[in-house]
Amino acid sequence: AFVMMMAMHGRRTREFLGRKPYHLDVTTGILDLGMTKTGVRQLEVHPGALKLLLAMPGWQDREWLFNAGPASANSFRRDLKAACARAGLEWYTPHSFGRHTSVTRMLRAGYSVAYVADAHGMTPEMVTRRYGHLTKRETTAALHSVGGALLNSVTGGNVGEARVVPPAPGAITALGSLGKPAPTRRTECLPSEGSTLSS
Repeated sequence: AFVMMMAMHGRRTREFLGRKPYHLDVTTGILDLGMTKTGVRQLEVHPGALKLLLAMPGWQDREWLFNAGPASANSFRRDLKAACARAGLEWYTPHSFGRHTSVTRMLRAGYSVAYVADAHGMTPEMVTRRYGHLTKRETTAALHSVGGALLNSVTGGNVGEARVVPPAPGAITALGSLGKPAPTRRTECLPSEGSTLSS
């Protein structure tokens, strides 16, 4: 249950290990994470992970929700590493298979930095600093979208369309400032990399 909670929610090891049974509201599925680095946090547990939590024998009667307190992080890593060795599996730290993987998957799925930061109890600056190589994809997509809109206003439509449309107001001025004449006839242009131009 603990491993799946880590993998599915991408929280810090100590945040989960420091939870007591009363921190989990079984009717709402909310786990109170207490005071984290970014303030008081409450986590809505994924239904699949909640099912695993509730299936833990005697969890309500333990001192700690996962039967180990926040000082047990090193013991957990040691035990998980030994379990992976016995199973013949490659070892990944809890941070790698949990927090790092969760953040990476969300960024690659196209979620915004602000959204990812909120989901993981981070600040946008923390996400950008640690995962800047992935957040660049988001800023590139935004630039292509804005640039594509300008290109469409100048050319009068999407790539391949055979319409003759006068340039939008201000487009001639914008192009003139670049020292290029405004197009007055049918033109086709190449789409920006990784993006489809919209009308």
